[in-house]
Amino acid sequence: MLALKFPFINKQCKIAIISLMNRVYSPLIEFEFKYWFKIKDIIVKDQRPVNLNLFTIRFPIPAIVSILHRISGIIVFLALPLLLWLFDRSLASEESFQDTLALLSNPAVKVVLWLIISSLIFHFVAGIRHLIMDLGWGEDLCAARASSYLVFISFIVLSVLVGIWLW
Repeated sequence: MLALKFPFINKQCKIAIISLMNRVYSPLIEFEFKYWFKIKDIIVKDQRPVNLNLFTIRFPIPAIVSILHRISGIIVFLALPLLLWLFDRSLASEESFQDTLALLSNPAVKVVLWLIISSLIFHFVAGIRHLIMDLGWGEDLCAARASSYLVFISFIVLSVLVGIWLW
């Protein structure tokens, strides 16, 4: 019977379930538990998606903005210790300030700093979009797409301006 297949059910519960199944639900339970798993496998196999490769699925633009908002938040979170270390080093003394300026004049450091600031800009702009949507504005599909494009355009413009400012 069914209760015998589940080892986590204690002996008294097994006896009660078996007696209840034998007295009341015998014909229904017999059919249900005998054929249910076969029927379920047939039904589920037809309804499951065939392709689970996320790189071949075309996400809508609001979903891309939402995913990139999370990724940029992770980048900002991971870069925060580096930025705090640079800030602490620049405030320690006049010599360490000059050393920090020399470090920041390196092109590779400028690229890393530009990437961090760009991710901060994207996180900020997309966060404002999410806050506005939390207020109930722009939740329909057309407005969500338009605000997503606005986020990308403002991100590109502000990132270019930061790049010009850094170099």
